[in-house]
Amino acid sequence: METKDSALEIDEQIPEVRREGLKRRVVYVTFSRAGALVPYDPGRLELKLGDLVVVEHESGGDEIGIVVKGPLDVPVEELPPFVDAVKRKVTERDLNRAEENKELAKEAFSYCLHRIEVHNLPMKLVHVSVTLNRKKIIFYFTAEERVDFRNLVRDLARKYKTRVDMKQIGIRDEAKMVGGIGPCGRVICCASVLRTFDPVSIRMAKDQYVILNPTKISGLCGRLVCCLGFEHGYYKEMGQYYPKIGETVETVDGVKGQVVSVNIMDRKVFLSVEGDRGQVAVPRRMIKGLPPLEEEKETEEREEGKVPLSSLDISFKDDDQSLEEKLAEAEKEAEKRAAASPQREEGKAQQRRRGGRNAKGAKGRRESQKQAGARGGENAEGREQRGSNGSDNGRRGSQEKKNRGKRFYLRRNKGRNKGNKNS
Repeated sequence: METKDSALEIDEQIPEVRREGLKRRVVYVTFSRAGALVPYDPGRLELKLGDLVVVEHESGGDEIGIVVKGPLDVPVEELPPFVDAVKRKVTERDLNRAEENKELAKEAFSYCLHRIEVHNLPMKLVHVSVTLNRKKIIFYFTAEERVDFRNLVRDLARKYKTRVDMKQIGIRDEAKMVGGIGPCGRVICCASVLRTFDPVSIRMAKDQYVILNPTKISGLCGRLVCCLGFEHGYYKEMGQYYPKIGETVETVDGVKGQVVSVNIMDRKVFLSVEGDRGQVAVPRRMIKGLPPLEEEKETEEREEGKVPLSSLDISFKDDDQSLEEKLAEAEKEAEKRAAASPQREEGKAQQRRRGGRNAKGAKGRRESQKQAGARGGENAEGREQRGSNGSDNGRRGSQEKKNRGKRFYLRRNKGRNKGNKNS
């Protein structure tokens, strides 16, 4: 029969046994689209992805969650000390109760806003949550300083006859609860994909050569956008292959300039060149003294005909083939590629010559077009001259008609005057 002392010794050994590789079957449940993943013990329930379950929330009341991961056998050292069990799968009654709780939360939100105005409290109400069993109503708010809300809690508890929790949250948590559209035109990351907040610093923006404009690098919450941390590791790794901002560098052509910006994606460095040339974009490989990238090394080796054996795609049908035979085949493959490189160069030279002939033909066509245009201009001038002559002839003809009319009129009147005298 074991004594109490021996039982205590066994209990003390349990944590050590846990750390030796014991596993526990759990499912991960979340309560919102981008909420944290909480492990729960499924017990004897047969659960799968997408199942709605009723579990005890960390706030102290029952909540409806969705299984998004598992069931999995997880080492106990990766789990929290206490893992609650899943109570049951969701029933029709639970879903109806959840809909009623949503209406109750809306009513509580309006009533709480009214009481905040009555008590003139410097706080902003963000969200109201009602647990499934209505044992607790949680009011989330933001405030710049500590708020004495004891009278507000009394009013709320007297109204709803249940436990009331006032939970102050940060501005980033507010953005996660409320949601919104970010500067990129998509739903903000914290409300759609981010389950936890990672620290973001201004150093991340500098490492990515982002312009330090507060309106460009700030999110809806007023803090630095979370997406600065998504690619920071890549930019930090590639930054060692590029010069620093403000450093004076020299190109392979002998041009010196000061680095004003870097575009890692395009592999370009922007230099402020001495003199009146302004800023120019120079490919990274044209800068002297920079360590070569891996792809640049492979390109140089291909151009020189030195292809590393590790890059050759050779499949050996005979598994018993010796290492010497494999290396011999690899060397033959390398020689084939090296022999093919002059042919490629010859093909490129032919393309350049054809391009030169095409350029000459295009130049001749442009000259012909210019000459045709000149002839067209001369024809247009001739037509214009002929048109002006025709207009002059027309004016002279009309004047001649007028003169003939006048002479006829004068002769007729003169004949009439003579007849009058004779009579």
